[in-house]
Amino acid sequence: MEIETIVYYLSPTINFETNSLKMKIKQLIIMAIRGNTPLRNKLKEVLDISDPTFYRLITDNAINNDLTKASALKVIREELNLTDADILEEMETEPQS
Repeated sequence: MEIETIVYYLSPTINFETNSLKMKIKQLIIMAIRGNTPLRNKLKEVLDISDPTFYRLITDNAINNDLTKASALKVIREELNLTDADILEEMETEPQS
């Protein structure tokens, strides 16, 4: 088992940023979240964030934001019956000098 997988399961709030990995939620999933009130409510509860903060996260869909945390991904996986590969898209990483 890779270290990223171990850390993922040990920490419910870790971001998928191990080894400079940059992830964000696929746009199709953002649309599904917007149209699913119970899912939105569960995500706000799990992340312990307010409505305005949640809508900022959904609108910005920034790389490695709170929606890519393990706890949020778990809720999305369970509610939409998807895998992480279905939910996340990997972004290009900048070369390190």
